[in-house]
Amino acid sequence: MLDLVFGGVLCFISTYVGITVKQYYDKRYYYLRDFREFAIALEDNLTYAKDNIATVADKYLQNNKGGFAKCLEEYSEEIKHGNKNGETTYGIFNAKYLKKGERNFIREFFRTLGTLDYDSQLSRIKLTLRE
Repeated sequence: MLDLVFGGVLCFISTYVGITVKQYYDKRYYYLRDFREFAIALEDNLTYAKDNIATVADKYLQNNKGGFAKCLEEYSEEIKHGNKNGETTYGIFNAKYLKKGERNFIREFFRTLGTLDYDSQLSRIKLTLRE
């Protein structure tokens, strides 16, 4: 009888840990996928429509929800108010389920948006998409 109870508790704990780990990796996957989709949309929009970054972000946010979309919305509001600096991107793109290198990569991407000339900006976006 005790073995059955112990086995049930062990099964419950294993299931709980498995579900928690899956949620962590799902959030990470969707965040990075959404970042890539935004980078593609940004490249396309800068190439053809030449809209500003806030406009591209707003268009992207109309159809997307989730962790990255929340960060992007906050970033868009900051740049609309002229508060774009390194500390802003550091505070906004701080998802705890990303690895430190991934967080820094995304922060650096958004920190440099709008600071480069047109050709350099497109090259930077294309380089980001390859990585």
